[in-house]
Amino acid sequence: MIPHPVKIKCEVKLLCFSVAGIDDIKSVLKEGYLLGTKEIPIKIRVISSPLYEISTETLKKNEALVLLNEVITKIEQSIKMKSGSFI
Repeated sequence: MIPHPVKIKCEVKLLCFSVAGIDDIKSVLKEGYLLGTKEIPIKIRVISSPLYEISTETLKKNEALVLLNEVITKIEQSIKMKSGSFI
């Protein structure tokens, strides 16, 4: 039996009304993206601003869930440090 990869995704809203708002959001998303690994790659895409999708596709479901939670936590902490909001 061939194992099939599982796709895990979540949607988040990021808002930042500071002078460097969009640049802050880009840097925060990049921080989250960089937490991905070769076995569990992280993909981040814009659905429609301020809505973003964070996803991964892997054979390691449990590890992917843990990593995705870490990515979300990192993004939330980073955006709040830059006076933004995470929904």
